[in-house]
Amino acid sequence: MIDNATFLMTQNSAGGPILRPAELTPQELYDLADGSDDAKPPTLGRTIGGALSLVLILAIGGYLFLAV
Repeated sequence: MIDNATFLMTQNSAGGPILRPAELTPQELYDLADGSDDAKPPTLGRTIGGALSLVLILAIGGYLFLAV
């Protein structure tokens, strides 16, 4: 979503219109931070990805512990 006021004021300028994102309303921010996706049960892919990331973090931490 772009800021329509800025776009309409600058649409005929020599350098072209200024396109900037519009600020989100408080309701839109609440909808983004609702966290309703976290209430769903984890899928197989999400579980495998979480396990892989945990293994990578532990492996890097162990390597840094032994290397230093």
